[in-house]
Amino acid sequence: MVENSDPPRDFGKWVALAGAGFAIFLPIVIGSILDHQFGWNNWGTLAGVVIGFVAGLTYLIAVLRRFDEGPDKPKRDQP
Repeated sequence: MVENSDPPRDFGKWVALAGAGFAIFLPIVIGSILDHQFGWNNWGTLAGVVIGFVAGLTYLIAVLRRFDEGPDKPKRDQP
């Protein structure tokens, strides 16, 4: 039998994880547009890949930490 879960909470998790995809995808698209506009020979796309990777990974780590804490676990001490 399937374990009961809270569908709105599950949907929120999927939306949060999709945000990591957008954080990776958007800088690449913006870099590609800038390459085309200014003739930068793919340097904008390369910069977009690096920025997108760092931003997406940072966002994903933050979201997964939030999921790991959950409503049952106590919050970590904030400095």
